[in-house]
Amino acid sequence: MKTKLSIISWVLIIVMLMSALVSCKDPEEQSTNAPETESETSLDGSSSAESSSASESETREVVEDPGPSYDTTPLTLETPNDLYPDYKEYENTSSENVAPPAYVPFDEKFEAEKYDDTTINYFNESKSNEHSGGVLISAITYGGAPKEGWDYVYSVSYKVTVPSTGYYNITALTSALGQEYTSDYYVDVNGTRQLSAGKNTTTQLEDINYSLDKGLFYLYDLGKLSLNEGENTITFVINNEDSKNSQNRLSFFFDYFTLTAIKPEAADISTPAAIKLAVDVSKVENGDVIAGSAEVNVFDQRFPLKLTFAHYFEEAGEITYTIKNYFGETVYDGKLTGKEFDLVTVERGIKNHPTGYFTFTCGAESFSYVVTPAYDTRTLETSPFAMDYASSYHNKDLTNCYNVTAAARLAGVTWVRERAGWDSYEKSPGSYTFSGTEERFKTIASTGMNLLVDLCPAPTWATKNEGYTGTSRVGGFRDNQLEFYNMCKAMASYYAGVVDAWELWNESDHGFAVETAELFAAWYKAGALGVLEGDPNAIVTFGGYCQPNSNMDYVHLSMLNGLLKYSSVYNYHSHLAQSGNGNTFQTFIASMANTAHASSALYNRDYLRPVWVTEAGMRIDNMVYASYINQANFIITSTVQSLSIGTDMHYWFLLSPYMEAGGDFGTFSPSLEPYPTLAAEATMTKVLGKAEYLGKPMGLSDNAYGFMFNNGTRAVSVLWSTKSGDRYVIETNDPIIVTDMMGGETLMMPEDGKIQLRLGLNPIFVTYSTVPEYYEHDIADHKYEALTFTAGERVVLSPEFENYNINDTSIKLNGHPVSDGLKIKVRVTNYNSVAVTGTVSGTLMGFEVVGGDTPITIEPYSEKFVTLTLKKTGSEAVNSYIIFSGNFNGEETSLSSAHVYTQGALDKGKISIPAIAPGKYTTQAKLSALTATLEEADAPGTPLILVNDKVYENYTYENCEFTIDFSTLDAGKYTVIIAVETDGGDYIFKYFIFTYDGRKAYIENVGG
Repeated sequence: MKTKLSIISWVLIIVMLMSALVSCKDPEEQSTNAPETESETSLDGSSSAESSSASESETREVVEDPGPSYDTTPLTLETPNDLYPDYKEYENTSSENVAPPAYVPFDEKFEAEKYDDTTINYFNESKSNEHSGGVLISAITYGGAPKEGWDYVYSVSYKVTVPSTGYYNITALTSALGQEYTSDYYVDVNGTRQLSAGKNTTTQLEDINYSLDKGLFYLYDLGKLSLNEGENTITFVINNEDSKNSQNRLSFFFDYFTLTAIKPEAADISTPAAIKLAVDVSKVENGDVIAGSAEVNVFDQRFPLKLTFAHYFEEAGEITYTIKNYFGETVYDGKLTGKEFDLVTVERGIKNHPTGYFTFTCGAESFSYVVTPAYDTRTLETSPFAMDYASSYHNKDLTNCYNVTAAARLAGVTWVRERAGWDSYEKSPGSYTFSGTEERFKTIASTGMNLLVDLCPAPTWATKNEGYTGTSRVGGFRDNQLEFYNMCKAMASYYAGVVDAWELWNESDHGFAVETAELFAAWYKAGALGVLEGDPNAIVTFGGYCQPNSNMDYVHLSMLNGLLKYSSVYNYHSHLAQSGNGNTFQTFIASMANTAHASSALYNRDYLRPVWVTEAGMRIDNMVYASYINQANFIITSTVQSLSIGTDMHYWFLLSPYMEAGGDFGTFSPSLEPYPTLAAEATMTKVLGKAEYLGKPMGLSDNAYGFMFNNGTRAVSVLWSTKSGDRYVIETNDPIIVTDMMGGETLMMPEDGKIQLRLGLNPIFVTYSTVPEYYEHDIADHKYEALTFTAGERVVLSPEFENYNINDTSIKLNGHPVSDGLKIKVRVTNYNSVAVTGTVSGTLMGFEVVGGDTPITIEPYSEKFVTLTLKKTGSEAVNSYIIFSGNFNGEETSLSSAHVYTQGALDKGKISIPAIAPGKYTTQAKLSALTATLEEADAPGTPLILVNDKVYENYTYENCEFTIDFSTLDAGKYTVIIAVETDGGDYIFKYFIFTYDGRKAYIENVGG
């Protein structure tokens, strides 16, 4: 999809390898010594045949067997340790004649206003003859979030009496479900959740057109409840996560509900079918994790299982039960026979169960479960496999929280990402309460998981003094930097040893921060300094960027403001919606390489911070099985592609059940049955081990994709193709093991020095006896290092522009309008334990920045303001960046930078580009695909600008800053490359692609 933006949102990318720019398929491959030829794509998207100067063939270095660090003994298939040699498989069947249960008809309406109990303090009654019983109740907080916060349970309860135990259908007339402006809800019975009411989990029966609010109310069939004879308590519970949308408020309307007895069916007579561990694991190593996983139908393959179910024969006959795997193959089955009214009960013990995803079916009974490779075969300390959990939103019950975490651990996951709210930790300034999440965090950590906690949203008090008038509580932090520092310090100290990493906010480039990048950066720096003061061993990072391709200016500004200096990792998100075809899998790498990851390559080169993708997922649409298959494939294909371009930790989104945008992003269903995705993750973590990326396997077709890894002892390739039956030949004299995505292993022997495979959309893993030749890929050596700061870097600058309006969203996108005489207050905050003395200054092309020459002294953990004034020095319109700096106690502060423009600058087709930093990542030898040579640059430091491969001279260049004038160009599409030769003879680059309409320039694509 092409996105149009103002040219001020230009895109900057370091051109590290020209082959990365000419091939969306393999952006990482080097270009020397070509053993094979592939088609290429130029920067403007044209093929090599269309570009007269493009290379005739793609050349790459072939890497020989790296040698003795690998186990090169011939592979053989190994079976898991038999922990229970005396256990025998069995099947016990019994039957009894059971008369059909009595059916007592029941059909009754319950008025919403006649509730027995509620935790909601916002119920209003609307009286009208249109409403059932004359009254409709509503709970709506028009001013935003309710004062109790989103950890509070908002519910309304009713006591109902029914004549017999059994199933009852419930319908309800409520506000529209699955809408952004209303809250979905759950239905609990006697304290146990039985239903989740949402657009995709209920059936709409009728649109109720009340005259007051047409199109808002619907009668819904919510489904089937299990009730006991006599009195029951039915509770409607607001789904808080669904309420935390752009409206950020409760919005629930309720008129009545009905209960109708359902005539008992055969499946209602017996207990539900189930599969459990058949042995006691309490004394087994990691037995708690294995037992917890079993509670959510995830099992270690080493342990025998017990299947139990029953079938009621309303008439004499025969029925077959089956257990089928992910590929639809029957792995276990049996037949039951019964007379009229026979209740036949089966208990079956199963040993040596294969790994993968399985579905049991017998008549109307069905359930799913996962069997993972053995827990003791994993590389569980150094792997990059992680999952975003968010249990505090979607899995509040701590027992279930432990069980699902244990299942992820059993699947080989090493880190999980959790949520916490600043609003829950500091409800009023200076009053801290951290115990609310303590039990949850310790529960997760007790499984052996490492824990990353994302801190968001803000308390209401933290945004009000900003002047923010919106309903969101996720931004507006200008006036509380010291408070945030103190809270983060106390929070990190409290959780030291439990929480391993802190992520301060979420997607600030998108909708989770309303202020400009420079204000958010100052606030983030305060929090990061606080975290590290409270726990020097903690990892700290900013919230992951999610839309840098459409908001690159925000990312660039954040980096100019020094966020990476204050962050342990570079953090971003990369999602794909469900598409239902193979293109989804191959485009993920292009999406990452051309957006957030490209920006990390540019800004991270001087720091070499580890790169984390803290959200990457695909939703299951329409709950159809093909969509589950796509998601299971994608957890493998997206992860290996992510690792191939330098990701150090890849977090799958999402472990918990989670409905959003019409689909389910979860790895578990709302009833906590695992999806096939978890089995795919378990296979991948086992086969890839430490997953050190090596490069691309040789010999793949144009339709095939492959990535080779060192798993710690062996080389392993992950392979798939968009063409079913795609032929792939491996030249080897040694056996290989082919592992399907569910963990099934096949030992394959060569014939005449070759092994032939057929590839398709389902990825497979190939483990080699001897390491084959492959195309090398060199990934920067990212390092986890303790963050240290000078006294100057513990002084944080935060500019506040005169007349800045945080509610004006265009400022975050386009920058601040500036003019002669404009005043800027720079907040200077000292996070040192000693007083500091120094000055503040600013620089801006076309202006003199005056007023910061007088030294100021700032006491420890306090702040002062310095007022600077802009004085115009030229007549040209300005669209550029103002840079603020300070020197305190003889040491430089980190920079603060803001995007600014003068009247009319946005309409003149110009952009000023700040300094290009020197570096040696891109050299002349890597630029053979350029159609113009860099020798045209007159001298080191003189730029060369190419527009559609032709030298372009309509620009100004001053103090390493460019202003490019596009106003003389015709309307059309353009590729711009800026190159500067350094004193050392190396070259630095920036490029972007845009469409010019004769007045404004719009970003159309990045990277071809």
